Amino acid sequence: MQATEADSATGDTSNTESDSTSEPVCGNGVIEDGEACDAQEGCSGACTWYPGTIIWQRTFYGTGTYDFDIGGDSVSVWQEDGSIIASGQVATGDSSRGGWFSRYSTDGNLLWAHILHDDIDGNTSARANAIRTIDGGYDEFVVAGRYRNRESRWIMWMAAFSSKPPSNAAPIWELEYDAITSAAAATSGALVFDTQNRAHFGGERGGLWVAKYDLEVALSDGSFDNTPTSKSKEIDYVVPHNDPAKSRLGGLALASNGDIIACGYLDGYDFELELGSAWLSRMRPDQEAPGGFVEVFHKTMDNLAPDFHFARCQNISLDENDSILLSGIVSKTDSTPPYRAWVDRFDSEGEHMWESAEAIPGGGAGQSFAEASFSPDGSIVVAMQISTASNGTDAVVRKYSSDPKVPALEWETSFPSSPKDDFARGVGFGPDSSIAVTGLLDGEIMVAKLAP
Repeated sequence: MQATEADSATGDTSNTESDSTSEPVCGNGVIEDGEACDAQEGCSGACTWYPGTIIWQRTFYGTGTYDFDIGGDSVSVWQEDGSIIASGQVATGDSSRGGWFSRYSTDGNLLWAHILHDDIDGNTSARANAIRTIDGGYDEFVVAGRYRNRESRWIMWMAAFSSKPPSNAAPIWELEYDAITSAAAATSGALVFDTQNRAHFGGERGGLWVAKYDLEVALSDGSFDNTPTSKSKEIDYVVPHNDPAKSRLGGLALASNGDIIACGYLDGYDFELELGSAWLSRMRPDQEAPGGFVEVFHKTMDNLAPDFHFARCQNISLDENDSILLSGIVSKTDSTPPYRAWVDRFDSEGEHMWESAEAIPGGGAGQSFAEASFSPDGSIVVAMQISTASNGTDAVVRKYSSDPKVPALEWETSFPSSPKDDFARGVGFGPDSSIAVTGLLDGEIMVAKLAP
């Protein structure tokens, strides 16, 4: 597979580097030591980016049989060099779909791009839901997702790759799980690491499920073991009126004490049984307890989104105090559009913090969506899909203050495009606090870097 990239019209710095040893002069159009930018659009008089400026954006698309795209889902940033790695789904000309992932340098140069499971065993719907880099100076990363084989069985997978030069993402190992026997699966492949680089990988396998893996990164050569040790536990989320086959895992996070905090929704249309309802659970690992976990709390839609009839929690983020940020979609009617983008905040015990359930407005009533994350300084960054008057959707990124009661909007950036169904999704943060997002723009997969 080959890849093509296109530059943004705003903020690009790729042709203005200087190797001069003289004193930097702000305003001469040359980026010198101590300057983030110089005389580009979005650059201040102090040679720093204005908050929310699109420093660069790239579009990625396949050639040959890959003729249209689905979009980006997840993004992560290597803290050592600020390079960005993103993943999602790409569609092919014969309607099968593959999980894609690519890496860009901190300046926006495409380093490599790959597609996985694009036509395996008659697969028709592969996706790379989540991607995570390994902290601590390692060149490895892990990507997770799903595909559907020719028997219409959903397979969850998690794979490790090395990106150590001169490798372009050389595979190390891959693990697969038969997820759900029917073709009605919605999501799978939530992935999070703890402080010891142990992966927690979750999805649905006839019910909600999480497995824990020791990635064995602390070896003398700094590489993974070929066969990571694993410890799997079934998690029984006691959701009212819950048919286990309809439970969907939206987001997965680890609290500072090792508790698993997860959110999701019930997938279905029978609202007498509250299907379509969001839920939030905190589970404490306990080998002596049934199933290996003790429930700390469990919240349902009455607690999470009481003003709405339908809600899906599809992402979760924690701050340093284990405050919980949920995001996804809600509707005041039923499971059909119009959807509204939804972001809400809860304390570590699952109690609502913001004074208004719509403290972060969801935009116009249409096909809207939100994915929110806490930044390193505690502020909130939201990647959104917002409906427009032209019946399309815009890719939008917003930043809000960390106020626990009334978050204030600090800036909003919309990605310019033609009237299509664009979206921003996935949020990551660089070592300089810059913001990385992925998504879809003008029908092409988009990866971008913004000033904080």
